[in-house]
Amino acid sequence: MDHTNEKFAWSIGLKLRVKTTLNEQFEGEIFNYDPSTTCLTLICDDGTMNMGGKRIVRVLLETSIAEANVIGGPSNHFNELPPLNIQNINKRQEKALKQAENQASKIGIGVTAEAQEIFYALSKTLPCHWKGKNIIVLNDITIDSPYNVENCSGTSSHSLERVKQILDKERKKLALNKQRPNTILLFIKSM
Repeated sequence: MDHTNEKFAWSIGLKLRVKTTLNEQFEGEIFNYDPSTTCLTLICDDGTMNMGGKRIVRVLLETSIAEANVIGGPSNHFNELPPLNIQNINKRQEKALKQAENQASKIGIGVTAEAQEIFYALSKTLPCHWKGKNIIVLNDITIDSPYNVENCSGTSSHSLERVKQILDKERKKLALNKQRPNTILLFIKSM
Protein backbone atom coordinates (compact mmCIF):
# COMPACT_ATOMS: atom_id res chain seq x y z
CA MET A 1 0.00 0.00 0.00
CA ASP A 2 1.27 3.44 -0.79
CA HIS A 3 -0.02 6.49 1.02
CA THR A 4 -0.58 9.15 -1.61
CA ASN A 5 -4.10 10.55 -1.88
CA GLU A 6 -6.15 7.48 -1.09
CA LYS A 7 -7.20 6.27 2.33
CA PHE A 8 -5.84 2.99 3.59
CA ALA A 9 -8.27 0.12 3.96
CA TRP A 10 -7.36 -1.05 7.45
CA SER A 11 -8.40 -4.57 8.47
CA ILE A 12 -8.16 -5.70 12.08
CA GLY A 13 -5.55 -8.44 12.43
CA LEU A 14 -3.67 -7.48 9.26
CA LYS A 15 0.11 -7.65 9.73
CA LEU A 16 1.91 -4.56 8.44
CA ARG A 17 5.33 -3.05 7.99
CA VAL A 18 4.87 0.70 8.42
CA LYS A 19 7.25 3.53 7.60
CA THR A 20 6.40 6.92 9.07
CA THR A 21 7.06 10.38 7.70
CA LEU A 22 9.93 10.54 10.24
CA ASN A 23 11.50 7.40 8.67
CA GLU A 24 10.65 5.22 11.67
CA GLN A 25 9.77 1.63 10.80
CA PHE A 26 7.46 -0.67 12.72
CA GLU A 27 6.04 -4.12 12.17
CA GLY A 28 2.86 -5.09 13.89
CA GLU A 29 -0.68 -6.28 13.78
CA ILE A 30 -3.58 -3.87 13.37
CA PHE A 31 -5.48 -3.82 16.63
CA ASN A 32 -7.79 -0.92 15.87
CA TYR A 33 -8.49 1.87 13.43
CA ASP A 34 -10.58 4.90 14.38
CA PRO A 35 -11.89 6.71 11.30
CA SER A 36 -12.99 9.80 13.27
CA THR A 37 -9.45 10.51 14.52
CA THR A 38 -7.70 8.57 11.73
CA CYS A 39 -5.60 6.79 14.35
CA LEU A 40 -4.20 3.35 13.67
CA THR A 41 -3.31 1.15 16.65
CA LEU A 42 -0.59 -1.45 16.06
CA ILE A 43 0.43 -4.21 18.44
CA CYS A 44 4.17 -4.79 18.02
CA ASP A 45 6.51 -7.32 19.61
CA ASP A 46 9.35 -5.76 21.57
CA GLY A 47 11.80 -8.41 20.38
CA THR A 48 11.96 -10.34 23.66
CA MET A 49 8.78 -12.38 23.41
CA ASN A 50 10.65 -15.66 23.95
CA MET A 51 11.72 -14.41 27.38
CA GLY A 52 8.24 -13.37 28.49
CA GLY A 53 8.59 -9.92 26.96
CA LYS A 54 5.82 -7.44 26.56
CA ARG A 55 4.07 -6.17 23.50
CA ILE A 56 4.23 -2.55 22.49
CA VAL A 57 1.11 -0.63 21.53
CA ARG A 58 1.77 2.09 18.96
CA VAL A 59 -0.87 4.63 18.04
CA LEU A 60 -0.15 6.38 14.75
CA LEU A 61 -2.01 9.14 12.99
CA GLU A 62 -2.80 8.05 9.47
CA THR A 63 -1.21 11.26 8.13
CA SER A 64 2.11 10.27 9.74
CA ILE A 65 2.29 7.03 7.72
CA ALA A 66 4.42 7.39 4.60
CA GLU A 67 4.26 3.76 3.53
CA ALA A 68 2.48 0.61 4.65
CA ASN A 69 3.14 -2.89 3.32
CA VAL A 70 1.08 -5.96 4.13
CA ILE A 71 3.34 -8.75 5.43
CA GLY A 72 0.61 -11.12 6.53
CA GLY A 73 -3.11 -11.53 6.55
CA PRO A 74 -5.33 -11.69 9.58
CA SER A 75 -5.42 -15.04 11.30
CA ASN A 76 -8.75 -16.87 11.32
CA HIS A 77 -8.43 -17.87 14.93
CA PHE A 78 -8.44 -15.39 17.75
CA ASN A 79 -6.49 -15.97 20.90
CA GLU A 80 -8.62 -16.48 23.94
CA LEU A 81 -8.46 -13.62 26.37
CA PRO A 82 -6.51 -14.48 29.51
CA PRO A 83 -8.44 -14.83 32.77
CA LEU A 84 -8.55 -11.78 34.99
CA ASN A 85 -7.16 -11.88 38.50
CA ILE A 86 -9.95 -10.08 40.33
CA GLN A 87 -7.94 -9.93 43.59
CA ASN A 88 -5.09 -8.07 41.85
CA ILE A 89 -7.56 -5.73 40.17
CA ASN A 90 -9.24 -4.97 43.50
CA LYS A 91 -5.85 -4.37 45.18
CA ARG A 92 -4.80 -1.98 42.40
CA GLN A 93 -8.14 -0.18 42.64
CA GLU A 94 -7.83 0.12 46.43
CA LYS A 95 -4.27 1.42 46.12
CA ALA A 96 -5.33 3.97 43.48
CA LEU A 97 -8.22 5.16 45.65
CA LYS A 98 -5.92 5.58 48.67
CA GLN A 99 -3.45 7.55 46.55
CA ALA A 100 -6.27 9.75 45.22
CA GLU A 101 -7.60 10.36 48.75
CA ASN A 102 -4.08 11.18 49.93
CA GLN A 103 -3.59 13.66 47.08
CA ALA A 104 -7.03 15.20 47.71
CA SER A 105 -6.23 15.66 51.41
CA LYS A 106 -3.26 17.83 50.43
CA ILE A 107 -5.52 20.39 48.77
CA GLY A 108 -6.60 23.20 51.07
CA ILE A 109 -10.19 24.38 50.80
CA GLY A 110 -10.69 28.12 50.54
CA VAL A 111 -6.98 28.91 50.68
CA THR A 112 -4.96 31.07 48.31
CA ALA A 113 -2.69 29.68 45.62
CA GLU A 114 0.27 30.97 47.64
CA ALA A 115 -0.90 29.05 50.73
CA GLN A 116 -1.22 25.90 48.63
CA GLU A 117 2.31 26.37 47.25
CA ILE A 118 3.65 26.78 50.79
CA PHE A 119 1.84 23.62 51.87
CA TYR A 120 3.27 21.62 48.95
CA ALA A 121 6.78 22.91 49.65
CA LEU A 122 6.57 22.06 53.37
CA SER A 123 5.03 18.64 52.75
CA LYS A 124 8.02 17.61 50.65
CA THR A 125 10.18 17.46 53.77
CA LEU A 126 7.76 17.38 56.71
CA PRO A 127 4.45 15.62 57.36
CA CYS A 128 1.67 18.20 56.94
CA HIS A 129 -2.10 18.35 56.77
CA TRP A 130 -4.78 20.99 56.58
CA LYS A 131 -7.01 21.88 59.52
CA GLY A 132 -9.43 24.37 58.05
CA LYS A 133 -7.23 27.10 56.59
CA ASN A 134 -4.32 26.32 58.92
CA ILE A 135 -1.34 24.16 58.04
CA ILE A 136 -0.47 21.61 60.72
CA VAL A 137 3.14 20.43 60.60
CA LEU A 138 4.43 17.42 62.56
CA ASN A 139 1.01 17.25 64.30
CA ASP A 140 2.31 20.00 66.60
CA ILE A 141 3.12 23.20 64.74
CA THR A 142 0.28 25.37 63.42
CA ILE A 143 0.83 27.91 60.66
CA ASP A 144 -2.01 30.43 60.41
CA SER A 145 -2.86 32.66 57.47
CA PRO A 146 -0.99 34.57 55.95
CA TYR A 147 1.53 31.75 56.51
CA ASN A 148 4.55 33.80 57.55
CA VAL A 149 7.17 32.86 60.15
CA GLU A 150 5.37 35.07 62.69
CA ASN A 151 2.20 32.98 62.23
CA CYS A 152 3.80 29.75 63.51
CA SER A 153 2.94 28.35 66.92
CA GLY A 154 3.54 25.06 68.70
CA THR A 155 4.61 23.37 71.91
CA SER A 156 8.01 22.00 70.88
CA SER A 157 10.49 24.87 70.59
CA HIS A 158 12.99 22.77 68.60
CA SER A 159 10.34 21.71 66.05
CA LEU A 160 8.95 25.24 65.92
CA GLU A 161 12.36 26.72 65.08
CA ARG A 162 12.96 24.07 62.41
CA VAL A 163 9.56 24.70 60.79
CA LYS A 164 10.19 28.46 60.88
CA GLN A 165 13.55 27.97 59.12
CA ILE A 166 12.00 25.81 56.41
CA LEU A 167 9.03 28.17 55.99
CA ASP A 168 11.35 31.18 55.67
CA LYS A 169 13.46 29.35 53.08
CA GLU A 170 10.37 28.29 51.10
CA ARG A 171 8.93 31.83 51.17
CA LYS A 172 12.22 33.13 49.72
CA LYS A 173 12.08 30.48 46.97
CA LEU A 174 8.49 31.45 46.16
CA ALA A 175 9.48 35.11 45.96
CA LEU A 176 12.28 34.24 43.53
CA ASN A 177 9.97 32.08 41.45
CA LYS A 178 7.49 34.94 41.16
CA GLN A 179 10.25 37.07 39.61
CA ARG A 180 11.47 34.38 37.19
CA PRO A 181 8.35 33.82 35.05
CA ASN A 182 8.56 37.40 33.72
CA THR A 183 12.17 36.81 32.71
CA ILE A 184 11.29 33.52 31.06
CA LEU A 185 8.40 35.11 29.16
CA LEU A 186 10.66 37.91 27.93
CA PHE A 187 13.20 35.33 26.76
CA ILE A 188 10.54 33.33 24.93
CA LYS A 189 9.07 36.43 23.28
CA SER A 190 12.50 37.54 22.06
CA MET A 191 13.14 34.23 20.32
